[in-house]
Amino acid sequence: MNRLHTPATAQRRRDTLLDPILASVHGKILSGQLSAMLAEAIDRLPEQERLVVTLYHFEELVTGEIANVLGVTELRVLQVYQEAAFRLRKRLIVTSRRLNQEADCGLS
Repeated sequence: MNRLHTPATAQRRRDTLLDPILASVHGKILSGQLSAMLAEAIDRLPEQERLVVTLYHFEELVTGEIANVLGVTELRVLQVYQEAAFRLRKRLIVTSRRLNQEADCGLS
């Protein structure tokens, strides 16, 4: 197997997960806060979704390897990943809106 695992590759994978989320928060939340929110949201995912996200983004496994680890098809890994990404976006958007509302109330 010919794979290149570098810190830059790992960072790109994390950025891929964060890109849609960053766009939704309109830059009002600092990166550290966003990372903490993302970590909490990942912890709250159902077990299989959490495992797929962790294996892909942090352990740098490809979908075929994740499928072997979980004993499922690669298509199922992709489905689970999409479900997790949807759930994460939804949770982070809701949280960012709440924080934005709290910040706006504090400015009044």
